Amino acid sequence: MGFQLASFPNSRIKPRPATSQATTIQVTIPSGGLTATLVAAADPNRTYANLRNFSGADMYYGYANTINASTGMLLKGLESEDDIAAPKNIYVWQNSGAPITVGLDIGQG
Repeated sequence: MGFQLASFPNSRIKPRPATSQATTIQVTIPSGGLTATLVAAADPNRTYANLRNFSGADMYYGYANTINASTGMLLKGLESEDDIAAPKNIYVWQNSGAPITVGLDIGQG
C-alpha cells in the first residue's frame, strides 16, 4: 500500500501561511433563489473565510454558482460557519421571500 495524500495540503509538509491581513464585509443576498450570489472570489492567498447568517432565514453555501438547497451546505438563520479553508469561490443561495445579509471575515497570508 502506497502513501496517499488527502485532498488538502498536509500542514506538516506545507503549512498554511500566517494570516497577515483580514477583511470583514457584509453582502446582501437577493430574495427568490433564482441564482447563487458570489460572496468571496477565489484567492490562493486566502487563509480562512468565516460566514455569518444575520437573518432568520436559512441559506446554503458552496463553491459553484449552481448551488441550491439540495447541493449546498446549510447555514441556518443567525448561525455561522467558521474557518472555511478552501481558496475557491464561495457562493450563497437562499430562497426566502426577503433579502438576507451575510457577514464575512476573510483572512489572507
